[in-house]
Amino acid sequence: MHKLLLSTVLLSIVVISSCSSQQAPALNESDVETFLERVELEDKTLGPVASSAYWLQANFITYDSQKVVADYGKRFQLLALDRQDKHLPLMMLKFQRKTEENSI
Repeated sequence: MHKLLLSTVLLSIVVISSCSSQQAPALNESDVETFLERVELEDKTLGPVASSAYWLQANFITYDSQKVVADYGKRFQLLALDRQDKHLPLMMLKFQRKTEENSI
């Protein structure tokens, strides 16, 4: 009986806390610019390393070079997914502003 009561209380806490009405902070154009600057900096630093890995794989086709390219491909794919998930609202904000300008 005690276990049932405890699990009911815990479940209630989880349900109530997940239903909170906290909204995400309002985004503005400076957030978009900050995001784009960060993406450009990441691409400038990581791009040459990945290009070197692909050059290595193209010129020295070995098991190790295949593993290096697969690793960098996976890293860049995960980075792209992270950017998409975290910053899609920023991109939609910019698209929304352009749509509003075109409709006026």
